[in-house]
Amino acid sequence: MGVREIVTNRPAISAAEIDSQIREFSQKLSGRLEEIMDITRQDMKELTGSFLTGNIQLNNRNDENKLIQLFIFIQELQATGAQQLFKKFSSSDIAYILYLHFEAFKDKRTNTIQKKISEQTELLHTTNSHRK
Repeated sequence: MGVREIVTNRPAISAAEIDSQIREFSQKLSGRLEEIMDITRQDMKELTGSFLTGNIQLNNRNDENKLIQLFIFIQELQATGAQQLFKKFSSSDIAYILYLHFEAFKDKRTNTIQKKISEQTELLHTTNSHRK
């Protein structure tokens, strides 16, 4: 007879039962966290929808990558000398500009836009290194 049985007057729980309970709890917690994230995303979308933002529309949605590349060029623009024009201008800044001001990006998550920015940055740098 174990300490748990003496204190609680119940039989001890096996390791398999503990694993099962932990797995069940983890699944419930994961589902609840996903619900909270969905609600938060929706609330954030409603909140940002109330901001005064632009609604710039592309003539052709197939040009989204060109627009991203334009902002990458602006991000990397150099002022007089070899100094960057912007002290700080990150890919997340570009993502939020696109999200808040361009119709083609309003239905995307900012992390999805950031991923596209990273892909285009890599493509531009790869293309430029092959030209040298």
